[in-house]
Amino acid sequence: MWARARELMGSSRLFGSAVITQAVLSLGNLLLGMSLIRASTEEAYGRYVLGYTLLALAIAVPNAALFGPQAILCGKLDADARRRWVSRVSQQLARGCLVGCAAVAVLMGLLPGLLLHRWEDALLGASVAVAAAVSIRREHFRAVLYLSRLPTEVLKSDAVYAAVAVALTVALATLVPGHAAPWVMLGLALAAGLGAWRAHRTIGERLGWAPDDGQNRIASLWPLGRWALLGSMINWSFVQGFYFVMVALIDVRAVAAVAATRLLLMPVNLLSTGVGQLLLPMAAGWFATLGGAVVLRRLTLIAAGLLGLTLLYTAVLWLLQGWIMGTVLGREFDDQSTLIAAWATCFAIGVVRTTIARAAMVVERFKALSGLEAITAVVSLGVGSWAMMQFGAVGGIVGLIAGEAVGLVLMAGYLGLLRRQGVLGAAPRQA
Repeated sequence: MWARARELMGSSRLFGSAVITQAVLSLGNLLLGMSLIRASTEEAYGRYVLGYTLLALAIAVPNAALFGPQAILCGKLDADARRRWVSRVSQQLARGCLVGCAAVAVLMGLLPGLLLHRWEDALLGASVAVAAAVSIRREHFRAVLYLSRLPTEVLKSDAVYAAVAVALTVALATLVPGHAAPWVMLGLALAAGLGAWRAHRTIGERLGWAPDDGQNRIASLWPLGRWALLGSMINWSFVQGFYFVMVALIDVRAVAAVAATRLLLMPVNLLSTGVGQLLLPMAAGWFATLGGAVVLRRLTLIAAGLLGLTLLYTAVLWLLQGWIMGTVLGREFDDQSTLIAAWATCFAIGVVRTTIARAAMVVERFKALSGLEAITAVVSLGVGSWAMMQFGAVGGIVGLIAGEAVGLVLMAGYLGLLRRQGVLGAAPRQA
């Protein structure tokens, strides 16, 4: 009993640290977005959102293909084996980011300028490439610290990143309000670099880096990562990519309105993400020692807790929306109440779906998850495109709600199937 109590207390401290970390990031993102909304034009803020959407895509690729599978595989290894794994992945990733940054900077930077003579778009594309390369390194170091059960160190690194990012954004949004997007991206690159440096130093001091063993660890992660990557790309297409559909069907100012109201709900997303980064390696450990039934039960309880926090937060947000939009953000948008309500519904469903989905990740069902994400994306983009033509900007969120709802039903059904098949069956007797 006492061992169980100590385990619960330890888990609570770990999750608490992860939550605080995400609170810091959430506050930083909120202040960053507020600075841009207050100081820049709607067009400039909309362009920043599109650039940040591409940055999110770049970060999502290694998160899905490398860091998620790494958490699952390394969560089952001892400390020495884990150190060899993450050290080699870090070495391979450093070279890949350098080459990829150069190639993407040329593709997204020079070509739009030379062919279309849209040099501001060229600068934005190049700045996104630089920010992506540095941010991927930072994300890997964060994943290593979470894998090693050091969320407090993640907090310290993220605090450096958030402070620098907000300070630079405030300065740049004030200096170049109409052309802030590319310069803010470069500011984010600098902030991510400082955060990555802090995390890298901590890993060296607390865990140690292993010598280069020459093994292609990234290739070893690919059998799992390829399906996770496909699912992540599909997820991005409807969760983030719909902004580009909105630009095509409406205009960039619609993107600004939708993104500004979404910003208010980002603490929910960041909470879910932060808990999830710590949760995946923990769930892998639970599966190895306690069995699939325990994993499914614990993830369901955590999903219920996150849903409760989401509803509580959105209730407070709804009551304070007038003051937040008018006074804090300094700008109000048409149909903002409808947009906030729609986003709240979308995030409430999504936080449950993504949390319980980790049960399927732990048992390495990435191919099936990709298929479920594909169905979700088709529903979301199909409904969203139709709804945007009928109802304007809010239609894009309607599409997301439809996709999340269908995805949750499908995910619950699939996990039920895995339970009946015994994959997520009864816990071992010794548990």
